[in-house]
Amino acid sequence: MHRRVKSRRGEPHPGPQAVLVLPGRIWGRTLDVIREYGRANSEALVFWGGVVSGEFVQATGLYLPSHTSQGWCVRLTHDEARWLLRTLRDRDEKLLAQVHSHPGAAFHSRGDDERAASFFDGYLSLVVPSFGLGVSSPRDCKVLEARDGRFEALSSKDVAVRLRIVPPVETRHAVTGSAAQP
Repeated sequence: MHRRVKSRRGEPHPGPQAVLVLPGRIWGRTLDVIREYGRANSEALVFWGGVVSGEFVQATGLYLPSHTSQGWCVRLTHDEARWLLRTLRDRDEKLLAQVHSHPGAAFHSRGDDERAASFFDGYLSLVVPSFGLGVSSPRDCKVLEARDGRFEALSSKDVAVRLRIVPPVETRHAVTGSAAQP
């Protein structure tokens, strides 16, 4: 007799104000990717997937679509979006956040607002300034949260409380598309 295992993806997201537990390994790899693309004078785009655990969300994977260097703009193609959703489904994870870089100041542009990968309440969008140079913490970034279909900026204090970087406990390795190099 086979027991059906409940999908973690079916757990509802706690919505706005949820705390995101982010393993240090995922944060560090995110910055490495951002800086690597920055050396090619290009913005980068990565995603965090994970699971819901009560009032918390736990990042368990970092996903780098196979985008090439695109200069001071980065867009997810339909094929890359399908790859991302399929990979998250196969790993039984939810899409939690997108992280991308800007060459200078961190802000959410009109394109960032319109072409976000998701708009569910609680979805996070982080913009890393200066291609990640001098960035060590999410507080150094512009962090926005989707609420009622719009992105609202979080204060530095909210970021410090809501994005908790912890030593890696049981994280998964980054999953990349076929051409992840800038």
